[in-house]
Amino acid sequence: YELIFPGFSGKEQRYMLATLEITDTVGNALERLSDLTSDVTVLDFVDDDWILDVATQLAIIKVSSEEIQKLTPPPAFESIHGLLVQALELYAQSADNLALGIDNLDAGLINQAVSEMDQGRALVEQATTEMGRLREERQVS
Repeated sequence: YELIFPGFSGKEQRYMLATLEITDTVGNALERLSDLTSDVTVLDFVDDDWILDVATQLAIIKVSSEEIQKLTPPPAFESIHGLLVQALELYAQSADNLALGIDNLDAGLINQAVSEMDQGRALVEQATTEMGRLREERQVS
């Protein structure tokens, strides 16, 4: 079995690959969501294709939050995992608030969703920093 991440056990590598897949999926959904909402107009709120695309991205985010919670991190990854779980929970809450905000044309809920996304992003950045430190500890670049 080939080492993808030298310095890490097979179990640790499987965990890393699973989290990378989940965070990449969320990142792609967030990027698509950003594209969809960057120049949004009131007319978009009644466009079935736009609504379906936004709903799809929000569903991807919520499912990803559930998936990360199902993972059992190896001991070295417990704090990183905790940060990722918190981040994806914030993203899932943001998805709920964004959907409600769009459905009800509620700017307050939409702004709250944006704030939750920003908080989630900060936690993902913190987890990424911790992962970098862990890789350095194991002398892997």
